[in-house]
Amino acid sequence: MRSSLAVIGFYLATVLASPAQNFTVLAAFNTTNGHHASGALIQGTDGNLYGTTASGGTNFNGTIFRMTTDGALTTLHYFTGSDGWAPSSALLQATDGNFYGTTHYGGKMFTCQGNGCGTVFRMTPDGTLTTLYRFSGIDGMYPDASLIQASDGNLYGVTISGGLHSGGTVFKVTLGGAFTTIYNFSGPDGHWVQGRLVQATDGNFYGTTGWGGTDGNGTIFRLTPQGKLTTLYSFKGPGDGAFPAAGLVQATDGNLYGTNQNAGSSWCGTAFKITLDGTLTTLYRFNSPDACGPGELIQAADGNFYGPSGGGIPYSDGIIFKMTPDGTLTTMHTFAPNDGIYPQGALLQASDGNFYGTTYLYGPNCCGTVFRMVGSSWPLTATPDAQADVTSADGYIKCGQTCVAQYPAGQVVSLTATTHGFSVFDSWIGCDSVNGNVCTVKMDYERTVTATYTPLYDLNVYTGGNGTVTSNDGHINCGTVCYYYNYVSGTGVTLTATPDPGWAFIGWSYGGCDRVNGNTCSLTMNSNKAVLAGFKFIYPLAVSKSGSGSVISGDGHISCGSRCSSSYPDGTQIGLSAMPSPGYTFSSWNGCDSTLGNLCTALISSAKNVSATFTFAQVPLTSLTLKPASLKGGDMAIATVNLGQSAPSGGLSIAVSSNSPTLVHPPAVIVVPGGMTSFSFAVRTSVTRQKAVATITATANTSHVGATLTLNVQRPPVQAPSTNGNSKATVPQAERARQSTYRQPVQQ
Repeated sequence: MRSSLAVIGFYLATVLASPAQNFTVLAAFNTTNGHHASGALIQGTDGNLYGTTASGGTNFNGTIFRMTTDGALTTLHYFTGSDGWAPSSALLQATDGNFYGTTHYGGKMFTCQGNGCGTVFRMTPDGTLTTLYRFSGIDGMYPDASLIQASDGNLYGVTISGGLHSGGTVFKVTLGGAFTTIYNFSGPDGHWVQGRLVQATDGNFYGTTGWGGTDGNGTIFRLTPQGKLTTLYSFKGPGDGAFPAAGLVQATDGNLYGTNQNAGSSWCGTAFKITLDGTLTTLYRFNSPDACGPGELIQAADGNFYGPSGGGIPYSDGIIFKMTPDGTLTTMHTFAPNDGIYPQGALLQASDGNFYGTTYLYGPNCCGTVFRMVGSSWPLTATPDAQADVTSADGYIKCGQTCVAQYPAGQVVSLTATTHGFSVFDSWIGCDSVNGNVCTVKMDYERTVTATYTPLYDLNVYTGGNGTVTSNDGHINCGTVCYYYNYVSGTGVTLTATPDPGWAFIGWSYGGCDRVNGNTCSLTMNSNKAVLAGFKFIYPLAVSKSGSGSVISGDGHISCGSRCSSSYPDGTQIGLSAMPSPGYTFSSWNGCDSTLGNLCTALISSAKNVSATFTFAQVPLTSLTLKPASLKGGDMAIATVNLGQSAPSGGLSIAVSSNSPTLVHPPAVIVVPGGMTSFSFAVRTSVTRQKAVATITATANTSHVGATLTLNVQRPPVQAPSTNGNSKATVPQAERARQSTYRQPVQQ
């Protein structure tokens, strides 16, 4: 049985109340299935829990049991005595899949005062037990700590006493049962080795002795695999503690952590940290409200240390505590008789994140319990969009009422994202798995999950007049759906306006369009938007004319001669311009809303007819003069025609002819601009070899005027023969240029 350094009693005292935890008694021992569970539980590779009881069972020598995490307990082995009795420590599942452990008594029953000095055993997963070694005293006696499997594959353990100096031993045993004593304690180097060994990252073994050392209060030692022992620290008593009964644990920071069962400020024990080179720091001194006699520590997934305390008099039935690496202690559970009392073995944090352990006595029956305590709780924070909800399946999270909840370590939580209609769910961030809008997380640490949403924006479409508006995606079809549609932010939409027969599209308004191309409106939904497609009834505008001239609209739709009508939306203002043909004058408009000279403004509010009148002008020609009247052939004369009155606004067309068209070349037609009374133009002539007289005639309407032009012979100068013998005379180059010059009419 486990030998506590404090005397077990039954004095009940009040302890500090613990924060609310989910504590459950999973199994209650009843003597038949075991009694006095003092060792820690382990979790096998099959996920089940395995442990021992120091007594009870069919022979009352103790048992080995298997239990599911839901509490279904199966006894795998009942000890008989010859195979050991009083197993007081945890099992070890080695790399071969079998379980290994020790018994405090039994084995060679004629030794150790007839009780046997203890055994080392192997058990298969189905419960077949083989005794590997039986202690005899000289090799150690009363192994009370669990075995460890070292990096060399062998098993290592300790005995409380016995050995060469009766101070206890450290031993090695192979998986096949070959036994070797590694070290014998003698007193000054320690005595009473009750806590299990730990092989640290440097390859050496570390442990504690409950007695011995410089002051007799126990030690912390280092032992090489070859058996060389170094005392790292000897406890002094009240200040730093005394009587360490539990093994050490190497934490993630590389240091070793452990407990003392006595001394400290209230003689209730301490918790300490020690470096691998022996520097010790006392982290916490237990006192009566904490319960005396702290047990072995474990470091949990949250980085904190957990352990039992209170297996002795006179203070309490025991507690479970949590201690931070810097020594801040919190009571997690306070035991009462119905829970079981006196938790002695270390806790186990199983793969589900919860803590499992045993109590030595009481519970629903007489004989101790197996319990579960929910592991550390972690906050789960959900961060949804303001326009959406995130709810957990258990109802603890319901944003936007409660967006943070505490969950036990290892619990799986499902969250669902929903929207209010102003956004659409996009994705989850921070989940372990996602299925659509459902996020699943396992609470192994503080978690934050974010539901991301994309906003929805309203596109409101209106029409003014008769026509339809359709969107390229079909969601909007004015006439059918002409109010609004919720679009995901960033969506591009193209709207097309189509007027009804007899109506015209006049434009987009309300500012919702990003780009307009005729009757199409393109926009990107990055905010709520509205657009109006305007339609107006169309009326015909017909233009007629009297006389010769043309009428043109400012928009180009009417160009009368060729197009004398067009249709316009109601309210359109159209500008028309009248331009008379030559010989005609613009006279008047009819049907205009306003006029300014030859300009007409027509406001379309109904079918409209507009007419323009052009008047023919009788303008007499009074004379035609030539300057010079006599010139050499090839020169140019200026002719001037004089009118009896101003030319009409459309201009006056005058025909010009020569009775000698081979010698005199006037333009065939000249147009005198409106308002002018004379007009000059150039007359070209050709070189002649004899004198000639030509008559030029100008005719307009029925009026004729004429003038004669005398052409003299042009004699080119005689040129000296060239040096190459060519004696032919040539016309000087300047003269040839003069003869070929064409001069434009000159206006006077």
